[in-house]
Amino acid sequence: MAETRVWVHGIAVEARFPLAFPESLSLQERTEAGAFFSTSGSVVSHSFYLSFPSPTILNDFSMRLRRVFIRYETNGATIKRVRIFDGPTLVADFPNLIGWSGNHNNGFDASNQLIFSPQSISNSILIVVEVDFDGPSFNKTIRFSSAGIQLFTDELLRPIIRLIMRFFERLFEPRP
Repeated sequence: MAETRVWVHGIAVEARFPLAFPESLSLQERTEAGAFFSTSGSVVSHSFYLSFPSPTILNDFSMRLRRVFIRYETNGATIKRVRIFDGPTLVADFPNLIGWSGNHNNGFDASNQLIFSPQSISNSILIVVEVDFDGPSFNKTIRFSSAGIQLFTDELLRPIIRLIMRFFERLFEPRP
């Protein structure tokens, strides 16, 4: 089984309809530390997009998506839902995330990675992160530092496929 991980820096995060809420949701900055968004109170929830250029075939085998990672830090905000798309097709939905707040920039834990049944992919991957800005603080924030996807192929099948091909080649060989 061949495995690969594809990562994007946090500055790749895009807010959905950022101009629709200019007075309440703002991109504070994009720095080496990632993209930092804040609200002063009028936005209750907002969606953010993370897109990944994804190899769909590796060594003649289709790639399968198994896990996503989101490294972030919040203050008065909570990630409530994550949806994963292969092009326009929804492949996984995690609607009721609990405890996805605080600092999850270092290492992997239950509040910054999602593992699911492997899905074959045929397009690029989009992760939609829905954030509730409902904390007690006046200035509610989220900083996305990076995000990644884990892909793999079923290369263990390669020896089996070769055996089957040799069998059929011998079966149909001209005999003297």
